[in-house]
Amino acid sequence: MKFKTMTGKLGALAALAATFGAGCASHLQHTSSDGVSRGSPPLCFQYRGEARPSTATLNTKNIWLMANNTCNYPIDCMVWNDVTEQDSRIMLAPFHTNSYLLAGNQPVNRVSFKVECTKMQ
Repeated sequence: MKFKTMTGKLGALAALAATFGAGCASHLQHTSSDGVSRGSPPLCFQYRGEARPSTATLNTKNIWLMANNTCNYPIDCMVWNDVTEQDSRIMLAPFHTNSYLLAGNQPVNRVSFKVECTKMQ
């Protein structure tokens, strides 16, 4: 009888771990497959977006884009998000990191981005 109880507990623990693992999965970033410094965006430019709670209004979120440029040249990007459905332009110097507030007080929990970048001259 003890074996059945222990097996049931292990099964419940495994199901709980799988649930938490699925909830914490990160989304893959779409980057170029043409090499480190070619394509849009190039592999040397990383970004991620978040919908963070707003302190101004209850039940709303601020839409943020965090960018990291490890390229040895400045990057100029157009960022489209599915919340405002508008383009925003960001520019980032070589070897710099920055956060950009793209929209405030939005009634959403998630955001998706499309990013097109070019090398600045």
